[in-house]
Order: sequence, then structure tokens, then C-alpha cells
Amino acid sequence: MFTKFIEKFIDLLTNKLWHFFCTLWEKSKILAVFIICGCGLIFWGWQYIVQIPKYVPYITLSEGRDVSKLPENDVTLFNDLHKRLSKRVNIELNAMIENTKPRSAWALANIVSAVDVKDFTNDQIREIKKYFNDEITNNTSCWYQYKQKEADPICHIGGTAWVILALLNIGEPIPRGTIEFLINQQNKEEGWWGTYEGSNSIKENAGTYATSMAILALTEYRNKELLSPNTKTVVEDVINKATNWLVQSGDGGQCIWKDYPNRPTEAKEFRSLSGLSIYALNYAGYPGLSSINKTCLGVLSENLTTLDKIERSNIHLSLSGGLHRDDHVSHNVYMWVVSGVMATYYYGNILDKIKARYFISQSLFESSNEPDNTLLRHWQAGEATWFVRNIKTRGYF
Repeated sequence: MFTKFIEKFIDLLTNKLWHFFCTLWEKSKILAVFIICGCGLIFWGWQYIVQIPKYVPYITLSEGRDVSKLPENDVTLFNDLHKRLSKRVNIELNAMIENTKPRSAWALANIVSAVDVKDFTNDQIREIKKYFNDEITNNTSCWYQYKQKEADPICHIGGTAWVILALLNIGEPIPRGTIEFLINQQNKEEGWWGTYEGSNSIKENAGTYATSMAILALTEYRNKELLSPNTKTVVEDVINKATNWLVQSGDGGQCIWKDYPNRPTEAKEFRSLSGLSIYALNYAGYPGLSSINKTCLGVLSENLTTLDKIERSNIHLSLSGGLHRDDHVSHNVYMWVVSGVMATYYYGNILDKIKARYFISQSLFESSNEPDNTLLRHWQAGEATWFVRNIKTRGYF
């Protein structure tokens, strides 16, 4: 009986609406069309209207460059997260320099890059320097990915870049030959780096991660004003060539970068590498990015992620000298996406910025107030500390 009543009600309502529309059409076709379009617009926009309440806490009257204007509760959660991560990486640091964890210059560099130099003790800095010196190669002044795991270890461009950033963070000189190593490993024709030493002669080895990390390390080195005028000119030329390649290898109009863009059948679109790429380009001061930055801010903030989410390449690489390696490097999605959001934040409109702030906080704290409990590896804790520190202290360029 109730079902029949509902059916009659719907039938009556439909007939009434149809009669109303026919009458309106006879009297004013323009008004009828206007109402139809208005109803369609409301129907289309409803999916966005219903989302408005969740964005309300992230609305602010101050819309400058700074992404740190978050709700007070979120700021408290961020501060608590930073304290927990800082405590954890200090424990991880001591474990690594005391050799109670597998040795990895790259993993140690993730941690050292994340901590303010004033928070290290003199003993820790001395042990950090010794650790990096013990792990460096004698002939090329670079660092391996897994020194202990390989019969013929090969230097890793990304790992070496992280060590440079770590040493610069604690105010230590870069070993002689390390910058020269990075420069020599760049593909001279196009400007990219491959993942491993000896990758630069094979076009298919062009890597987005290696190139972006090399740009970050060389830019930070240049910005510290540690170079002679002649060397500075060389480094700037290397950075310019690399940033030109990075722009051309991605789809800036969609803010999409792939891990190995010269391998069309194997390359993967990575959200993490898209964030890293636009971050590196802005950090290096690449000109004319306004349009791409605005696009990237919207794209990168589109869907929530989690602190522990990673993306991983799976590429077999042929190197010089008949050597081979597989790239299975993991990329932290939240870290690099947020880095990209910070770099592009200034270029968005008010709605873009509200959405970006929502993304930054809710990706972390939607499921838990302590998302760092999901980080299983020490390098993840190091990288997480690095970008949380950036959010707290810089937030913009």
C-alpha cells in the first residue's frame, strides 16, 4: 500500500512539473531555457556544493605564500608529529652510527638532512662525518645504494645527491670530486641523469628521480656560495640543461612526470615524481612556470593520500661496461606531493589554496592523529621528518 502511494505521488509530481514546464514554454521560451540550464548547473555543481563544509576550517582571510595557515588543531597535530619524528630519527641516527643497523649512507643522509644542525651533538656530527667518509668510494667520491649487498657496487645518483644535501645541512664540506662526479655523470646532449653511475650513455636510462635529486643537490650547493666563479658557471650550465630536460620530458599541462620517460612501454606515471619534479624546477628557479605551477597545485591536491604510501619503479637497466641493475627505488608519495604543493602554492587562487591546505592536513590526520606509526623503515621516518620540518619552517619559496 505504501509503495502504491509513493508511485502515485511521483506520478502526480511528474505530471504537475510537466504541465508547469509546458505552460511556461508557451508563455516564455527564453525563461524556460534559462530554468532548464539553471537546474542542470545546480545538478552538476551539487557534487561540489556538498563538499563545502569539509573545507570551511581551511578558509583564511590571509592568502599569501605561506601554506602553514592551518586550523589551530591541525597545527597542534603537526607540532606533535614533528616532535615524535624528531625523537625517532635521533634514535635511528644513533643506531646507524653505532652500527646496530645495516649500513646505508643514503638512509643516514635522509635522516641527517631532516634535522636542524643545532639539534645534533658534536659527537653525533663527528660520527656522521666518519660514517660518510667510510662509505664513500675512493676513486669517484660518490656513494652506493647497497654497499654490503653487491659484489660489484655501483654509485647511486639519488643516494649521492642525498648525502650532498646532508653534508650541506650540517655545514660540512663536500668531498673533492663529488660535484665533479655528478657533473660527469650527466648526459651531455640532453641534460638528464640515470639512476646509477655509468647510465648516461644510454638514452633509455634517463631518470626523472635521479635528475630531480641531482638538480636539488647542485642547486643547494650553488646557493651556499661555495663555488669559485668558474665552477659556478659550470654548475649553473649543468642545472639549466637538467631543468630544460625535466620540463620537456614531462607533461606540464597535466602535471604528469614518468619515472623513465624514454621508455614509453615501461614508464609509469608517478604522482610522487610529479611533485618532486615541479618542486625541483621551482627550487632551481626555472623561469616561466606560472601556468604549470597553477595546474600542478590543483592536480597534486586533487586526491588524499597517506603518509606511508609509496610508489616503486620496476625497470631493468643496462649500464656501461656490460653491467646491469634493477631500479626498485621507493618514492614517498605524500612527501613529494606536499613538496610540490608548497612550491606551487603561491600561484593558486583562493579556492586552490583552501583545497591545498585541506589536502596537506587531511592526508596526514584523516585516519589517525599519529600517522607516523605506519612508517616501518628508518629512511621513511627521515624523509617524513624532512618535509614536516619544511612545512613548519619554510612552507614557501
